[in-house]
Amino acid sequence: MSDASWRLANGVIHELLALAVLLYVLFRQGRSARDIGLSFRWLDLPVSLALYGGGYLALYFTYIVLHYFYFFATGHVLKFWDDVSQLMGNHFSIVAIIFILINPWFEELIVRGYLMSEILALNKNAWVAVVLSVGVQSLYHLYQGIPNVVLLAVHFSIFALYYAKSRRILPVILAHFYTDAVSAGYFLFHHH
Repeated sequence: MSDASWRLANGVIHELLALAVLLYVLFRQGRSARDIGLSFRWLDLPVSLALYGGGYLALYFTYIVLHYFYFFATGHVLKFWDDVSQLMGNHFSIVAIIFILINPWFEELIVRGYLMSEILALNKNAWVAVVLSVGVQSLYHLYQGIPNVVLLAVHFSIFALYYAKSRRILPVILAHFYTDAVSAGYFLFHHH
């Protein structure tokens, strides 16, 4: 098993354990995943596609602004992180596919659904919930560098704003899944 496969397997175990802890905490509180917005409606599918598209457009617009601002300010091209192989390895594997399937559930149920629900219950301020959720989620992407974190924060903000308004997490999970799958697929098929 390659180093990337070991890292991914470790990530899958970590994320599944964290989701189990989340479900345990909700259970001990007398709540369920439905209480943080997890349920299915057919409308979730087109909404998730709109979220993915809106998040991508916001990210792309921010990319253009950062790229040109940096270039005009410094005369250099801003380098964005694009080495998905650091995470996924150089080819698709079963463990990479499992990780891509689990990761959106892990990130969105914990930092969007649970964290935002708790903050909203504590202070009723959606902006605080959005900023903290996006901040936490952005921080654990710092390995991608500041320029990418800024892009991701914009993308995550679209998800957080939608969740703050709708309190529906499944469209956000699906939109996150599309983002991860398209990014991994693009890199693996485009670069190899």
